[in-house]
Amino acid sequence: MQINPVDQYEYHNAGDLIVFNIKISSTSEVSEYRIIETQHDGAIDTLEFKYVQGTDIDELFLYTVPSISEHDTSEVKLFFYCKDINGKSHEVVRLLYAVSSEVLLTETPGGFMYSSSSTGFNAFDLLECKSTFSTDSTSTSHIQDELDTISDILSRKWISTSNLDFTKANGLDYANATSYILQNVYESNLIKPFVDDIQPGDIIITKIDNIYIAIKLTSVIDEPGVDNDVYYFNIKK
Repeated sequence: MQINPVDQYEYHNAGDLIVFNIKISSTSEVSEYRIIETQHDGAIDTLEFKYVQGTDIDELFLYTVPSISEHDTSEVKLFFYCKDINGKSHEVVRLLYAVSSEVLLTETPGGFMYSSSSTGFNAFDLLECKSTFSTDSTSTSHIQDELDTISDILSRKWISTSNLDFTKANGLDYANATSYILQNVYESNLIKPFVDDIQPGDIIITKIDNIYIAIKLTSVIDEPGVDNDVYYFNIKK
């Protein structure tokens, strides 16, 4: 049995339509096929059941991605099953994640943080979404640029005086990010108390208490001198 599309672990928005092309080839006559759905390994729902005849079967199945209100992102399994007249069966499984359109994270654009070698804001409060100084005891700095030993070169390294850990996740579907997705990526990746080699386009995930935050670098400027060396980024949380 061949199922197209072939992708596994795809993220789809609730309400998306997926067109599955199902091709069944058998040396014995096929007698039936069915499609079964489970959500979060819960109740089983039969979406399609047909009695068929022949050794080569082509079927088209239109699947609408469900919206499951109990979860912001739901794991859905689709089981494509067929059986021949001799009782021999075959099964193909497709796994996808359904993202509820009502729980996509809110993006805050326009974050910036200067080099610690400059006189500009060299730290950032991720909860309040504002630039600050690492030496300012009246404000919180969750991330800051690490002072480079070569003072006129941007370090491209962030550290945290708030004991945060970081992971790069450049493969993240940032546009459709949810807390559930950020948590899964953060917990499955290598996390470190710093993030380095920061480049435009990088996506960095960190965690403050139970809040998962994605930071997407939009620009990294490293000019001669230090006054204009700065990171620009957007934040989702």
